[in-house]
Amino acid sequence: MIPGPPLIVRLVDDGCALDYRSVSGVARLMVGRTPAEVPDLLGSLFAVCPAAQRFAGRLVTAAAGGTSVQQDERRLMQRAAMLETVREHVLRIVIGWARALGSEPEHAVAAELNCRLRSGWGGDVESLIEATVFGIEPGRWLALDATGIECWARRGETIAATMIARELVRDDLPSLPASAPGSLLERFASAGQLVVGAGGWVAAAHLARLTDLAQLMRALGGRRLRAGDVRIRRAPGRASVRVACSRGMLVHTVRMAGGQVAAYTIESPTDRSFALGGAAQRSLDKIAAMPRSTREATARAMMEALDPCVEYRIEVA
Repeated sequence: MIPGPPLIVRLVDDGCALDYRSVSGVARLMVGRTPAEVPDLLGSLFAVCPAAQRFAGRLVTAAAGGTSVQQDERRLMQRAAMLETVREHVLRIVIGWARALGSEPEHAVAAELNCRLRSGWGGDVESLIEATVFGIEPGRWLALDATGIECWARRGETIAATMIARELVRDDLPSLPASAPGSLLERFASAGQLVVGAGGWVAAAHLARLTDLAQLMRALGGRRLRAGDVRIRRAPGRASVRVACSRGMLVHTVRMAGGQVAAYTIESPTDRSFALGGAAQRSLDKIAAMPRSTREATARAMMEALDPCVEYRIEVA
């Protein structure tokens, strides 16, 4: 029997049933390991955001052990996580958003961007992302107010602009009771970024991705690390670390004993977004009450905005 995807959304007349099997359970494999073993093991276990997982593992085990990561190593690992996030954003936009709009993705452009970003950051990849995603310099895009965003979107010069233009006028999606803690939507709304008030929550979620991408591009271009991308809390033998990744904040928590990991947990942005009874399920419950003919398309638009980091399937009864 072939197992289904980790996330199944079942929409029936009386509500939504979520079947979510988090991949974060692999954290148990860290138990009994030394701090030196944890980062590379995490990087090998996760297909999505491996650099962020490796970075979080390195920071949290060092903090719990009462040591710190040298500045040069930390900068290299954080920069790798930033590049990884840029790559995730760009591929989601060029491939995922194109498909959501009913267009054929530009696979050649996606492949070129993927290859260049895996090689590092430079003016060539910056220019290609600017032309493909924003159509203008990222700093200028970040400076746009809500009216400027609407004008940029209406011009439809890129897939991203066309996507935002569609979502700004959409009125068939239910409200989101609350953005998941640590999600991109919460992060940029609470920081007063331009996503606030720029349309419905789905448009805001997509704008949050674009805001994150534009900020990362400016930071990488200036060879800077973003403040707020890493948070560390420590106590004797224990630590918790929050590291920015492509869907929000990734949280690793560890307890050390005798120089080895005694307990280890991971909470991803997807874990929080799709927690049973959480905001996503409550919104999907509302979609389940819609006419059957519109349920699947509406749910797909919502899932595109929430962007789970695992494969998913939508079933409509």
